[in-house]
Amino acid sequence: MFALKSQRLIQTSLSGSVAALGASAPASGAVSPTALATELRVLEVRQHQREPESLFGAKRAAQQGLQRIALECSVADWDGYGAQPINPIAACNAYYFIEFLPSEVITPESVPEPDGAISLDWAFGLHRIISLSFSPGDRIAFAWRDGSDRGHGVVTFDRRTIPARILAMIRLFR
Repeated sequence: MFALKSQRLIQTSLSGSVAALGASAPASGAVSPTALATELRVLEVRQHQREPESLFGAKRAAQQGLQRIALECSVADWDGYGAQPINPIAACNAYYFIEFLPSEVITPESVPEPDGAISLDWAFGLHRIISLSFSPGDRIAFAWRDGSDRGHGVVTFDRRTIPARILAMIRLFR
């Protein structure tokens, strides 16, 4: 059903005008579900052309999960408590991040945030957690917990490489 819904959204958007990938969204985050579906589908097609499915199945599944969450939460009040729609640029930032994950790294779970951001979360046990929050800008806010140790910070994301600090943290927790 999701695939059919996505296909209809994409077909509808292709019959109209399609914005260039990476175009700025309004500050309010008011972007249609159709535009979000189109942006994420273009990213998926580009990746599919570069990677054989057999080598990147887990990564592809993580990206598809991200797409599903972004589409399901692309309308205002998606949580029944006044949440903002997921910002399509935030979703694209998270999509690129997953794309650049090394193959040996466990893929994250996608989690919508009520402010329109989207998180990628890793749980390595009950008390070993990493959470990255993606917004429309070039920064990733992160928090981690390892037993009683915990911390947080912000790093810059250029959409070309994973910040070294984040990658080292994910590898350490593995």
